[in-house]
Amino acid sequence: MAGRLMLALPILLFLLLVGQCHGGKIGVYYGRNADDLPAPDKVAQLIQQQSIKYVRIYDSNIDVIKAFANTGVELMVGVLSRTAIAKTAYASSWGHGPPPPSVADLGGVGAPRTTERR
Repeated sequence: MAGRLMLALPILLFLLLVGQCHGGKIGVYYGRNADDLPAPDKVAQLIQQQSIKYVRIYDSNIDVIKAFANTGVELMVGVLSRTAIAKTAYASSWGHGPPPPSVADLGGVGAPRTTERR
């Protein structure tokens, strides 16, 4: 009897802990440093078809941002570390205050966040 209890207790504890675990957000990087890339609206369609909910880019190209507007995909615009390091004023202003009007008017684009890429 005591042996069964000693075996059941760790299993019960494991099951309780697994029930409390939540996964993080999984998405894709949308790199744009290549030749013959599809248009941003085609990329946005492909990402929607694959049920991808999170996309990260490293430039603030307005065509890309507009392509993801009202798609339900959360778009994260990152800042390259070398850009932030090279321009102190740029680094200190990034992420403070509201986004530019052209971005703020787009529905369905995720909230701005500051990020770092090394």
